[in-house]
Amino acid sequence: MYATPAANSTWLLTRVASMAAPAPSSLLARVFTTSKAWAKPSMRRTYLVPSAVTAAAVCGVVMPHRTSFGGDVFALVYDARSREVSAYNGSGAAPRSIDRELFRAGFPTQGGALATVPGAIAALVDLANEHGRLGLDRDLAPAIAYAEGGFPVSDVLAEGMAEEGERLALDPEATRIFGPRGRWPQAGEMLQQPDLAASLRAIARDGADVFYR
Repeated sequence: MYATPAANSTWLLTRVASMAAPAPSSLLARVFTTSKAWAKPSMRRTYLVPSAVTAAAVCGVVMPHRTSFGGDVFALVYDARSREVSAYNGSGAAPRSIDRELFRAGFPTQGGALATVPGAIAALVDLANEHGRLGLDRDLAPAIAYAEGGFPVSDVLAEGMAEEGERLALDPEATRIFGPRGRWPQAGEMLQQPDLAASLRAIARDGADVFYR
């Protein structure tokens, strides 16, 4: 995620909202009200980075085939007042306690042993805290609403799950989360992720440490 010029970020945020519609009117109002605020130069400093955080978090919920909170975040934030650029490296590190012997025969094709410690949450929280004024709870509210209340599955997500169905089925957790009907969701069906909503709500309340520690 990059904190890009306002026009590009507005497109990202409105695209996420239209893709995931229908949604509660109050949720879309929050998204579009924030987008319109960027039209005023005096408001961009307040809303640009928090809204980029909001958009990235929503993508992590409604586009699990493209991105997730288990990944990384890299961001460049330009401060027009100081004319300085802040770089955020949210890349994941190798787990401290992982045993090298696990990889003596090579890397597994899937599973937790392949994953680094996700840097996305730490980076998004830092961005929200250091460049936002709305509060982390408000920045993550739309993502929490989509995770808890559900969102209509896009045709691309439905096709992706169908194509990767056999591989996903090898993971009981993936089956439980994405196949609660005993099959993978079809386009237009609602998909809820209550566990993810609870995790995001805890992060919004207590910060990144609740995720990492």
